[in-house]
This record gives sequence, C-alpha cells and structure tokens, in this order.
Amino acid sequence: MSLEDDSLEGLHSEAFMMEHKDKDNYPVAFHTHIGYELVRVQSGEAWVILEDEVISIGPNSLLLFQGHIIHKVKRRSTEPYERDMIHFLSDFVPDWDEEGSISIRDQLAQTSVPYCHLRLSVEESEVCERLFASLYHEQNEPHQWGWRKAIQLHLMHLLLLIFRRDSNKQAEEPEQRFITRSAVPLSQIMKCLNRMWRSPCTLDAIADELHMSKYYLCHYFKREVGMSIQQYLMQRKVNEAMRLLLQTHLTMKEVGYQAGFQTPSHFSKKFKEELGQTPEQFRKKARKW
Repeated sequence: MSLEDDSLEGLHSEAFMMEHKDKDNYPVAFHTHIGYELVRVQSGEAWVILEDEVISIGPNSLLLFQGHIIHKVKRRSTEPYERDMIHFLSDFVPDWDEEGSISIRDQLAQTSVPYCHLRLSVEESEVCERLFASLYHEQNEPHQWGWRKAIQLHLMHLLLLIFRRDSNKQAEEPEQRFITRSAVPLSQIMKCLNRMWRSPCTLDAIADELHMSKYYLCHYFKREVGMSIQQYLMQRKVNEAMRLLLQTHLTMKEVGYQAGFQTPSHFSKKFKEELGQTPEQFRKKARKW
C-alpha cells in the first residue's frame, strides 16, 4: 500500500513508465503514488475506487487519474483483467502551448475532477492501439536517437484525445459517468468514511450516519471491497501519514495526530504493521530517492 511503491521507484528518475499486465497482479490494499496513472483496459471488467468515486471500467476504457488520490481496483468478472498502464510525472509532459490556449501540462493541473474516464469508439480504439504500440516500441529501444522526445509526443497525443473528449462531457448522458447502479451504495459509504476517518468513530456511528444496519454495512463493504471497514480506515490513515512524512517536515508526533492516530505509540505500531517499517525508517528511505 506504499505511497511510493517499490515498482515505481524508477519513476523518480525516468518520469515515465509503462507496462502490460494480464494477471490479477494489482495491489490488494488502498494505495497512492506519485504522478499520474493512465489505464487502457483490453479485457475483463473492474471497479476502480478513487476515494469517493466508484468507476466501472471494461474493454476499451481509458482512465486517467492523479496518483495521489487513494485508490484500489476490484475485479468484477471472471475474465482476466488485461490492461496497459502508464505512470508519468507532469514534468515529463512538454510545456508547449499555442497562442491563446493553455498547454497540455497546464490542462493536467487544471482538470476540475481527479480523473477522466472514456469509453473509446472503434476509431479511437484503433488510434490508441497504434499509440500504445509506438510507446512500447520506443520504451524498448532507449538507445535510439530522440526516443524520449518520441515517447513525449505519443503521450501528448493520448492526452490530447482524452482532453478533447472530456471537454464534451457536458453533452453526454448522465450514465456516461460509468458508475453502475450496484456501485451507488458503495460510493455513498466511501463518501461517509472519507468524511469521518480522521476522528474516532464506531461502526454503530457510521451505520447510523448511512441509515443502514451495522450487519448489512459490514458484510456489503467486505464483499465489494475485499476488506473490513476497520482495515480501510487504517489504510486511509497510514496513507495520509506517508504523504505527510514525504511532503512535510512535521515531527513524528505531529504526523501521527494529523493522520488521525490518538497516540504516538499507536501510530508507530500500526504504521509498522502495515508497511513493515517504522515511520522514521520510511522517511529516511524516501529522502534517498
């Protein structure tokens, strides 16, 4: 559940990484990471839980989101979940602009929602297929002249496609947000939990807030998310603590309190249980990157 997953450590130096996955090798915990993530689904269906939102993705889905948003994938079909994944930093996107318009990098920063999700048309799918093939080719040939510029150009083409389509969302039907009816209760629960996670709260209080029975709430959440509510709340706190350890100079005690832990000893114990290292060790390792 690391904010800086070991598999993404290279992103600090390279600023761009991509890979193809055809197995269920995705993090089981809620997690965050640096940069942006772009996912193109080839087969299988899944829910992507992005903090409060539950987004249904499937073949020909293209999903772009900010990595600092706490998220998790839950497969929703027996078919293998096959996808292409791109991770990149905003600095990797050239800051080119035209007179009277903002650059694609600025558009990334100004996006009003933390994600963009498209269901690609046949024509768009073919364009994306060619762009991803070109990106894989360039990534595998790093000694070619201009390979970095080529990757930047292909990535910008993808982002241009996404932002052009996203700008027309106001004209789309409401269901084009691709949040299925079965995901609505989960979205409501996530909104509630993300309001309450910093303060001490009981399952009874959460159930009362949602006007649900505690039994139904606990079983529904465990079935749909794959973990208990208590586990989610702890992962939420630990992810926030990791963010504060990386991005601030707060003391360990201050980090623990701001992340919702009641005592420094409880913070240190739970952090190590989740990550296998103390908060001090995590911060020291992160500063070496």
